[in-house]
Amino acid sequence: MNNKKIVASFIIEILGRPPEYVKETLIGIVDKIDKEKGVSITEKRIHEPRRVEGDSDLYTTFAEIEAEFETLENMLTVAFNYMPSNFEIISPTELIIKNVEISNILTSILIRLHKYEEIVKKVGVDNAVLQRRLKELVDYLQQKKGVDVSSISGKELTKEKKKNPKKAGKKKI
Repeated sequence: MNNKKIVASFIIEILGRPPEYVKETLIGIVDKIDKEKGVSITEKRIHEPRRVEGDSDLYTTFAEIEAEFETLENMLTVAFNYMPSNFEIISPTELIIKNVEISNILTSILIRLHKYEEIVKKVGVDNAVLQRRLKELVDYLQQKKGVDVSSISGKELTKEKKKNPKKAGKKKI
């Protein structure tokens, strides 16, 4: 690619609680982006956390960032690692990319996709094992102990956990 830096603006959003932690975490993410190889933040605006409508406990905030990237690969690294909700290339208006550069970028993307696929498959297998073991436990309790597990709800366990955290999940059967 030509030697011109790429200038782009993007938005990083974060959700969580408490509001102080949400803001502190976002500031940390912005600082981490600025330390990425080939990246220089030229402008940043971090907004104060606001309570999420309909949820009294969650807060959201966002940062508007403008940065210079030495290469297209540096820019895509930030895009994939931090997953901005919006991304706009300001300049240059045209990019000329050598085939070796696009090959490297595509390889990086494919490696990441293969890692995600591996994680998804592992979670699927783990989920199937947990479901099978839970069914075995339910069957055991119903057959050997004569317990009607359908009467035990997740809400009961959650209420018990809030009342007495040490005894939560230790309901006598």
